[in-house]
Amino acid sequence: MNLSRLCQRAIVTVDAQRPAREAALAMLEQHVGAVVVTAAFEGRTEIVGLLTDRDLAIACVARSLDPAEVRAGAVASRPVICIAASCGPDEAARAMHASGVRRLLVRDGDAQVVGLLSSDDLLAALASPLQSLAESFGAGIDRESAHGADRPYDAAAAPLVLRRDHAPEAG
Repeated sequence: MNLSRLCQRAIVTVDAQRPAREAALAMLEQHVGAVVVTAAFEGRTEIVGLLTDRDLAIACVARSLDPAEVRAGAVASRPVICIAASCGPDEAARAMHASGVRRLLVRDGDAQVVGLLSSDDLLAALASPLQSLAESFGAGIDRESAHGADRPYDAAAAPLVLRRDHAPEAG
């Protein structure tokens, strides 16, 4: 499972010169916890930071700064940590841990950003197989209960043949 399948493809952006309050409103309207902060350089738009709801709480609210006055680029986290889309969840978890972040930008082979991966996205992807595994334990108990202790499992109902190279040698 690679990150291109796990990341959120719809990225919300805000210009670095816009007030932090606009970034907060964009988060509210788009139901996201982070926006990518961009700036125009030599005719192209570049990513200059990532602004999270936590950044807003710490940079503005905790310091009694007015989010209508503070620029999004001034309170955005830098540097933005990127990871290749071809990487797996384990590599993403290690990158988040090593960088002390909860979100990574995901880039393709051409170094183009294709999505944003949050720790929540990663946790959901990792939890799903574990949930299925946990449910299999209950299914085993249900199967045993259905057969009952007084009725042994009937192997003849579904005959299986062992491949010759796996069969025990007669002896």
